[in-house]
Amino acid sequence: MPTINGVINQVSDSPIVINGGKTTTFNGLRPHLYDKWRMNWNGNMFAPPELGSVLYLPGIPGTGSTVFDFSGQGNDGTITGATWVKLPSGLWYNNFDGGDDHVTNTVRLFSAYPFTVTAWMKHDSSNTTNSTLISLTNDGAGNVMYAIGIRDADGFGYILGRNTTPVYLYGAVDLSDVWHKYTGVFVSDTSRFLYIDGAVIGEETTSITYNSTVNNYSIGRLGDLTPGEYVKGGVALVQGIAATLTANQVAIDFNQERSLFGV
Repeated sequence: MPTINGVINQVSDSPIVINGGKTTTFNGLRPHLYDKWRMNWNGNMFAPPELGSVLYLPGIPGTGSTVFDFSGQGNDGTITGATWVKLPSGLWYNNFDGGDDHVTNTVRLFSAYPFTVTAWMKHDSSNTTNSTLISLTNDGAGNVMYAIGIRDADGFGYILGRNTTPVYLYGAVDLSDVWHKYTGVFVSDTSRFLYIDGAVIGEETTSITYNSTVNNYSIGRLGDLTPGEYVKGGVALVQGIAATLTANQVAIDFNQERSLFGV
């Protein structure tokens, strides 16, 4: 049985004939632009871990106090307060109350640039403070953080890099009350890209050196010395990749997953 990063993948391929020649399909679907295994969850398709994946949380099996990591790296997240909710598509996600709910693990996912963090979030507009979707921080310091999320009352997406001084790049569209996919690509000291729903929002180029004292990841909050910026809403399909995803890869992953969220 095929595996991805050591995880069993129960999707099998089958050839079909198109214009007299055979091509391979995955669960009856032709691969779009590239040939890659796809996982099947209740009849829906979403991407398996990217190469270089160190965190992949597809919500299986949708119960318990642990979000299991399917990257093969064992970086499971411990749930505090957040509840499991099932989408009509069959995908499970974690719902956060905006008070103190979060998911975390005291592990350093990345030792250096480049890296990518991405997830789906449905942000509740009644939460009018900053909402940190994913943060990589030092829980003993207040000035080391790399994160993506939503800015206070306007609901604009952001990417944040901080090693002493915080530097943000914001979008300009209210993303509240609807599922959206957020992707932060941290390329180097002087290059960070924010993508929303597979489309690039912009690049931030202020020099932020990577601080290797990062010692945890948090989902649904900013997990530094004084945790805060708690999410109110749903979070799903969190991924961390020790590589730079290209604009084309980001767009492909969004289009592959969007049907799970009805968008």
